[in-house]
Amino acid sequence: MRFKYSVGIKSLGEAAEKILDGILEKCGVSNALVTSTVRTPDDQARIMYENIERHGIKAQRQLYKAAGKLIIDVYESQKSIGANADAVKHTMAQKIIEIGPEKISAHCTADPNKSVFDVSPSSIPEERKNAWVNQVSVTPGLIRFLRPPADPAYHIEIKISHGEEA
Repeated sequence: MRFKYSVGIKSLGEAAEKILDGILEKCGVSNALVTSTVRTPDDQARIMYENIERHGIKAQRQLYKAAGKLIIDVYESQKSIGANADAVKHTMAQKIIEIGPEKISAHCTADPNKSVFDVSPSSIPEERKNAWVNQVSVTPGLIRFLRPPADPAYHIEIKISHGEEA
């Protein structure tokens, strides 16, 4: 395998791992880091909280659609009343559950025919980034591909065919 997972990250599953490994092989990247896969509502709240803290509210509002913006609203209202980080994240997670996790982030999908994952931009060598972007862009089954600066990571959503060769 030409990639590894960040600590605590769930496996992509065999079909998606084959696809990612094939992309990396074709573009000449020998080692990449998967930083996110499927997320629970608590994971999603924590990641949104951390990204708001790191990148700012404005950047996160540009990243998320209407449902995600409602979670950012929760962050803002909780911060305005002086709630601590754990309380803010808990309230965000509750709102994610209320709205429906899959409406907040593709990472919260329960669709077994879809794989969603992020690859760290810093794990793709500078001289291979164009090849990487080009190869991901032409991958069969690609649903969505977001990359910096639109997304802090290389965000890939791909259709998975079970029982077929990937």
